[in-house]
Amino acid sequence: MQPSDGSARHAGRANESVEPWLDMETAIVRMLGNRSLYFSMLDLFRSQLVHDMEQMQQALSDGNQKEALRLIHSTKGAARILGAERLGARTEHAYDAVVYGDAKTIADEISGLLSCAAETLTYVDRALRADSP
Repeated sequence: MQPSDGSARHAGRANESVEPWLDMETAIVRMLGNRSLYFSMLDLFRSQLVHDMEQMQQALSDGNQKEALRLIHSTKGAARILGAERLGARTEHAYDAVVYGDAKTIADEISGLLSCAAETLTYVDRALRADSP
């Protein structure tokens, strides 16, 4: 049964405006249909992503590969849970580059990851704005 407050119709518009960057409906199913939980986690993800990307860059600059990998791995998990599949895929490439790549490959993949994270944030912001009353 659909809620009578129009939230399903509103959610449909929000989802259309962020696809294919965020698969919100699949992510909400992962959260047992709890839309409120999804948007709360998405809001937390937004601030955490900015922080983690900054920390990852610092870790790489400091030569702390282990910390950079931890941050990339955490980002991948959160992105996939929240339906940000493009970002999730991009983190896999970055992770592999940090583990196996040369300096140029690492730089290229991290640059790509940062660009993808920035673009993802655009769509996260759009989804959060669409969900607000």
